Amino acid sequence: MLTAQEFIDRIHNAGVIGKPRVAAYGEAISKHLTVGIDMLWSPDTREIVILKPMIDLFEKAREIVGHPIPVSAGYRTLNHEHELQKRGLKTVKFVSPHCFGAMDLDARPVNGHNERTENFQIQAALVAAAKVLGLPRPRLGHKSYGEHFTHVDLVFMLFKPYTTLDHPADWDWGLDAGNRAAFNSAWREGVEW
Repeated sequence: MLTAQEFIDRIHNAGVIGKPRVAAYGEAISKHLTVGIDMLWSPDTREIVILKPMIDLFEKAREIVGHPIPVSAGYRTLNHEHELQKRGLKTVKFVSPHCFGAMDLDARPVNGHNERTENFQIQAALVAAAKVLGLPRPRLGHKSYGEHFTHVDLVFMLFKPYTTLDHPADWDWGLDAGNRAAFNSAWREGVEW
């Protein structure tokens, strides 16, 4: 069976996403994403990796919302994920989408909105942004986090039909039935939790 690191390496070696690289504090990733100011890197290594469509999605959503959207988490190494688990935080047990540049977007009270209302506005902006950009509907995690923030990713775009790499649910080797079923139900367009 594949280990989590072997799973991650298989995706990186397929060339469907760049390999993590060390980023400098203050490095501009896009007009409104800055390393260090936005928590885009893994705190343990200062490495970053992110899909270009995720950058485009964030920028368009920010434009729709009309004000800054703080990024509290981006890329995470597998080691950092394990550290979060040890601290009792809710993370994916095998491989997290954060290992491929998912983002957690903070919902802070803005323009008279409370945190919950702002979180719904961010989610609506992400869905609208995807539509405007011709992207598939992103995966959004918010219910499980009490609407305090929104996890957003396009991790399913690492696989067919967006690339030549088979979806992990279709891998005929390396994943146990439980992980294969989890990928089949979770790493799909538009999933919310």
